[in-house]
Amino acid sequence: MSAPRMRPRFAMQLTCGKDEAMAAIQKKLAMEPKAVDGKISGPHVVLTLCSEPPRLWSPRLNLTLEESHAGATLWCQFAPYPQVWTGFVATYAVLAFLGLSGSMYGLAQLSIGGSPWGLTVPLVTTLIAVGVYTTSFVGQGLACDEMTRLRHFLEDCFDETVIAGRVFGAPVFFSSLQRPSKEDS
Repeated sequence: MSAPRMRPRFAMQLTCGKDEAMAAIQKKLAMEPKAVDGKISGPHVVLTLCSEPPRLWSPRLNLTLEESHAGATLWCQFAPYPQVWTGFVATYAVLAFLGLSGSMYGLAQLSIGGSPWGLTVPLVTTLIAVGVYTTSFVGQGLACDEMTRLRHFLEDCFDETVIAGRVFGAPVFFSSLQRPSKEDS
């Protein structure tokens, strides 16, 4: 099982070219319009599940196709919706500002001989930042099934002979899950 990481990513080496790979993804999206929604812009594709309303932890699978010496390389990354990611970054920015401000205030208190209670602010903001960081892994755990379904949808776009290999990585929690059979779908 791979170690948890922020915005899990993996890559697939394909024996077909970039245009054929994009056509295969478009064909699969057209065949199953109610299962997965795909937004295509040039060599980029964003896949989301459309069978259920998006939740705070719902993932998106961002794909980028590149030509390589042996066909095409498909770079894949799981990420939250942009609003969620922006919320995480804004939270880190506010915590950094508060921590730095608390440090300066505490050092000023210390320099005038007062009680430097302001130096506790960086500790508190660091603990909150660690808590925010761990929520991303909680979200991945809650979205495990959705991540699995997006990955299987992507793999089903290509015949096994087209996938030359996985370049690296496997999304979090995938090694413990079984691929659903065709009858379950």
